[in-house]
Amino acid sequence: MKKPRRPPAGSPEAQSLAIDAMLAEDKKLARGVSKLVVLGIPGSGKATLMRHLKLIYGSYTNEEREQLTALIHANIVGAARKLCASIPEEGFSTAEQQECRRIILEPHATVTETLACAIRTLLNDPSCATADLRGMPSFDLLERITTAGYSPTNEDILQCKTPAPPMDHLLVKGPMQATFSLACPRQGSASVRKWLSLFADIPVVLLLVNMDDYADPRRPSYAQERIRAATALATHVCGSRDLHSSHLHLILNHSAALPRRLAAAPLHDVYPPGAGATPTSDLARVAACLAARFLAAHSGLPWNYEVQVHIADLRAPGTVLPWLMEAVAQSYMRPPITCV
Repeated sequence: MKKPRRPPAGSPEAQSLAIDAMLAEDKKLARGVSKLVVLGIPGSGKATLMRHLKLIYGSYTNEEREQLTALIHANIVGAARKLCASIPEEGFSTAEQQECRRIILEPHATVTETLACAIRTLLNDPSCATADLRGMPSFDLLERITTAGYSPTNEDILQCKTPAPPMDHLLVKGPMQATFSLACPRQGSASVRKWLSLFADIPVVLLLVNMDDYADPRRPSYAQERIRAATALATHVCGSRDLHSSHLHLILNHSAALPRRLAAAPLHDVYPPGAGATPTSDLARVAACLAARFLAAHSGLPWNYEVQVHIADLRAPGTVLPWLMEAVAQSYMRPPITCV
């Protein structure tokens, strides 16, 4: 009898088999482990949340930090090239500006001292005063990353941008002696149907929304598109009769620069002042509007949900995550909300 053919590595069939193996292993978890599902459209902050939880309740090995170092180098190179592309060519009027632009646009595998100097010079230039600096490294990081033996700090790890894997598992010992098993599926991956049935008994769902996506006054249509995509994903999952969750934590993730950008250009067309509750700031106004839209879109779901809204900068050290995980642990201690 012939052995079954092994699918090629990286093929959809191989990925599906790998997911099967992970799910089978997950079933062996001991009793008392509280399972969570972390949801969000691409770029919502799922990978950042998982990294932050690992930093708070676990640790990164030296090997893992070394792997992240290469990603941090790539992040800086990519962000610098994006910054150059966002500045009109006529903005590089001096010889120094043009030389910095030439150095940055050259191929770079790592951040060299020459590249770091060019980035620092460009960031200090008046031509960058109105540029979008999201993703750009701090001057402190530019100095440290070029030194021998550089190892990412916890802050560097949180700032690092990495794509979430198709199914990322994380087992952490959280507050109140609770052990959490987090699953982070990617939207549209082959794992969606599989984990819905496996996690049918999960009482808590974490849904991430990146507020920065909706705070660009130059692209109001993009903001509306992202709102629709996030709402559609949540409706698909929360409206499924396979998933009987009853506690939903809506995490509104934002960058440290968002309040300043909102104050400079209030988005009255996208977020009318009367949306949701009476806000005390631009940040609260956007949060209230997003939460109100989400709740309105899910009022007809077959299950009742207790919804809690959290506002957090997931990339900032000392964020509200410990408090959030305590709120999640409390959700497990409350009886589930029954369907009506």
